[in-house]
Amino acid sequence: MSGDIALQIRTDDAIDMLIVDNDLDTDEGLQTAILVSLFSDKRIDQDEVEEGISDRRGWWGDEFPDVEGDEIGSKLWLLDRSKIIQETLNRAQEYAADALQWMLTDGVASKIVPSAVFVGTSMVLTILIYQPGKKEPYKFTKKWNTEADRER
Repeated sequence: MSGDIALQIRTDDAIDMLIVDNDLDTDEGLQTAILVSLFSDKRIDQDEVEEGISDRRGWWGDEFPDVEGDEIGSKLWLLDRSKIIQETLNRAQEYAADALQWMLTDGVASKIVPSAVFVGTSMVLTILIYQPGKKEPYKFTKKWNTEADRER
């Protein structure tokens, strides 16, 4: 059984394919699936468009899903300019849970517990994935655009 192409987060928050010995590495676990689910931009509905947003984003492949209504990605991108407050953390957890719901539906996981905290101006998003016989933590850190950053 072959896995997904392995992805990794760089220090500048970009995501790259992992190359080992001049070849693409594979991921036999869930890391790549979680990265794609969380950090691909899910298309928002017209009623979710806020002031300053003109691009509703989304992946073109969502226009032709194998399962009706199936979409890739999360709405975490909507939080890029949010304030560093509890509501932002709550929304991040909600968006992460929604993006990973497919794992529960498809039986990949029995439980998913997202949690988010601010450490300075960075959000640390931890996802606990429960599978039969194991619980695996995945942590992702994202630099947040704070009010001070916006004034520059």
